[in-house]
Amino acid sequence: MATQRAGHATEIAAAAAGEGVLLVLAAGGDGTLGEVATGLAHSETIMGALPSGTANTFAAELGLPRPSALSGAGLMAANELLTRGRIQRMDLGQCEGDGRYWLLWAGIGADSYVVNKIEPRPKWVRRTGRLGYMLLAARWLAVYRGGEATIEVDEQVLSGHFYLATVCNSRLYGGSLPLNMGGQLDDGVFEVLLFEANSFGQALRLLWLVVRGRHVGAVGVKRLEGKRVVMRTAGGPWAYHTDGDPHGETPLEVRVEPRALRLLVGEKTDAHLFQEQGLPLSEFIRQKL
Repeated sequence: MATQRAGHATEIAAAAAGEGVLLVLAAGGDGTLGEVATGLAHSETIMGALPSGTANTFAAELGLPRPSALSGAGLMAANELLTRGRIQRMDLGQCEGDGRYWLLWAGIGADSYVVNKIEPRPKWVRRTGRLGYMLLAARWLAVYRGGEATIEVDEQVLSGHFYLATVCNSRLYGGSLPLNMGGQLDDGVFEVLLFEANSFGQALRLLWLVVRGRHVGAVGVKRLEGKRVVMRTAGGPWAYHTDGDPHGETPLEVRVEPRALRLLVGEKTDAHLFQEQGLPLSEFIRQKL
């Protein structure tokens, strides 16, 4: 069933869960998958991700092939891996204001600024995929400078001039950057990464550290862990995002919902992404027969 509007995927998924459907296969990008997860949260219905969006970060996280602009073979390959995969439970993030869930990350700063400048994406960006998105994003990042914010992570409070403040529920950022490689999808906590920079040049230095996996503990980077995060900004509200889509304005208040989603992962998904051992899909089917 094709979605018709924002939030429609949540409605479809919630209806399926209410009817006791065992498995929902969701074809789309990270935003669509987040909507489906919202509809399935705290139910026994399993979500399987078939990546067909722009970034497909969640697919990269799970080791699923991402689609090519020249071929749809990636979608079929992902489907094959899922049929030989296993069922896990994963944490979800939840925004306290509207109750919406998200899969990967939420935050304020450069990424939210860019997302709100770009969305809705022009047709040429949709046609060129990740390359087009990156080119347009670079235009806005060149003028972004960050600002003053206060970040609360459980009982920890930090204030400063932040270029980017990200609440991570996953390891990869944007499909390829190793932002949070120590995290697990079912560990019951967020990892919060704070980047202090005043210019695009300083931000590029921090980005290079992320690419090399050497950012944690570096000057200008702070990493915290917790179950609830509040972000407040000085000088007026900032836009924030969830899973790379515009969502609202600060204050951003999110909490972790441990193991709230049943997830079908692929045959090649790294087992170290999870603390618990998954149930093979073949065994799940045998139990239901």
